[in-house]
Amino acid sequence: MDTAIGDEHRSTVERLSQGLRDAQGLPVGLLRGPSTLYRVRRAGPRHWVDLSGLDRVLDIPERGDWVDVEGGATWRQLVAALAPRGLVPAVVPEDADQCVGAALADVAVGAASSRHGPVHATLLEMDVLLPDGRVVRCSDEEREDLFHGFPGSCGTLGYVLRARLRTESATPMLAVREEPVASSSDLVAVLLRDAEDDVLGTEGLARSRHDGMVRSARCLDGPLRQGERAMKLEDWLWRWTRDRDEAAWAWRPPARLHFDAPDEDVVQDVVVPAAAAAELVDLVLEDLGIQPLWLCGLRGGCGAASPLFPLRAEASYVNVGIWGRVRGAGDSSSGNRRLETWVARLGGFKAPYAQCFLPSDEFDLAYDMAAYARLKSKYDPLGRAPHLYDKCVRGG
Repeated sequence: MDTAIGDEHRSTVERLSQGLRDAQGLPVGLLRGPSTLYRVRRAGPRHWVDLSGLDRVLDIPERGDWVDVEGGATWRQLVAALAPRGLVPAVVPEDADQCVGAALADVAVGAASSRHGPVHATLLEMDVLLPDGRVVRCSDEEREDLFHGFPGSCGTLGYVLRARLRTESATPMLAVREEPVASSSDLVAVLLRDAEDDVLGTEGLARSRHDGMVRSARCLDGPLRQGERAMKLEDWLWRWTRDRDEAAWAWRPPARLHFDAPDEDVVQDVVVPAAAAAELVDLVLEDLGIQPLWLCGLRGGCGAASPLFPLRAEASYVNVGIWGRVRGAGDSSSGNRRLETWVARLGGFKAPYAQCFLPSDEFDLAYDMAAYARLKSKYDPLGRAPHLYDKCVRGG
């Protein structure tokens, strides 16, 4: 790590830590800029933790497959630092302006999750600012309970100051292939088939029960194969934020930051066993009337030790992104509650970043609240940050 950058990082960390220590007695919350956050938060006096100055890429080793980055850095910033060296984060979410810390706390996936699992499965170690101002380091060897319990905690256990993430090689140009499919079951089958290939990322899009597509990208280090087209690395990574005229790319989901009334929409990523994914896709398309849907495979073994994102190591999963208006919804919760019922019946669960309407008993069944309670008592014994259920459901 460059000495000057290291000094700046330590100074910022001490400022944030001291601010929390000086504000004892006040509840704490994270001051966010624009982000994919759809929970309505109750007003009230708090000590706001502002990570906006914590956005540096700290270290990219000459030899090694990792990068150290501050929690407030965005994926766009991180990719800009890595790409000139022929590297990318192992999993890059589609939201270029989401910060790394939010992806770890709220849980994020990307087209490469079929190979690597969620973003937090690529985490090697991190420094966390606890709600009382303490700074702790955690990894598989040190405070492993916090290391594995942090994903899905939504800022209720602390905030990421530094993350060490795995990287992989990437070429400046990629070869992108698009394959149409005629049913939801075919969509899932091709999606999981492509996940086994040597690709940088693969995703599925469903516009109706009989109209879908699987799209994949691989590093272009030779001639294009039949059916492929060349695309710049950054154009692939930020494909959902660029204006395009081609019909296939016009399947972008709506811009999730520009809903007229977010509390009346379904804004969710849900995870279900692969065998149940086609049924869920058809239910959402037919009953809720939301399209297009975004799908990616999800390696279960990578995240099996996370109690708040409970993937089983032996299982294969599909993440379904569901963002849009519910056809004929009677109120703001009806579509979400139908979706929550389907997901539970199919053996899945919801990523906690967005709206949640689960009653407390169903919430406890979906996530390991006993493990969370142990983490909360150990790392936030004064209860300065809200409880997970209070934050996700009640807007605490």
